[in-house]
Amino acid sequence: TNISSQLTKDQLQIHVQPPTGSYHSTLKVYLLKIHLPAQPQDVTTGYSTSWKYDADAKLLYVPGIPAGRESRITVRFYR
Repeated sequence: TNISSQLTKDQLQIHVQPPTGSYHSTLKVYLLKIHLPAQPQDVTTGYSTSWKYDADAKLLYVPGIPAGRESRITVRFYR
């Protein structure tokens, strides 16, 4: 599965592409863990509105990203 990202001054765009080739994961969903220096203002996935930021670990957790399908995640930062 190819995962790419693009960072601008106020948001991070993440693109999870569907798997290619003959191997397909048996996973039903992904849990993304993203290292961020501060809590984001908003996270949009198109599938789920749940997300959690761990300030001590500086990690953003985004559950419920469907495996096997194309997904786009937008992380917006405070201005």
